[in-house]
Amino acid sequence: MIQTSTEGQWPVHRDAIQEFQTSKTSHNSERTVTESAQKHTEKGREAQGKREALQQQREQTNKALDVDFHKLKFNVHDTLDQVFVQVLNRDTDEVIREIPPEKLLDMKAALLKISGVIVDEEA
Repeated sequence: MIQTSTEGQWPVHRDAIQEFQTSKTSHNSERTVTESAQKHTEKGREAQGKREALQQQREQTNKALDVDFHKLKFNVHDTLDQVFVQVLNRDTDEVIREIPPEKLLDMKAALLKISGVIVDEEA
């Protein structure tokens, strides 16, 4: 169908107008998608840079904490059969710390024995 323009000078096809408007909208959409993809790529590069910096910091911290002055000794409490760890001086084998403290485990065992949960079978 051919229609005349509002001024009456040029005949304009309705489908041609719609096609022009669609192509204009499509072009704008393509530009928006392209801009969005570029922004997404930039954010990905920033995140990658942050991730690499974080990994470098982690490696530096691990190297700083990698000290050969201590060693770990894993033990099992005799009565409770519970594991505890001793941090020892590598040179003197002096106990620096126990996790949990063995004295605390001894107190727990004594309280359980008094309450009757642990029964002494020696008698």
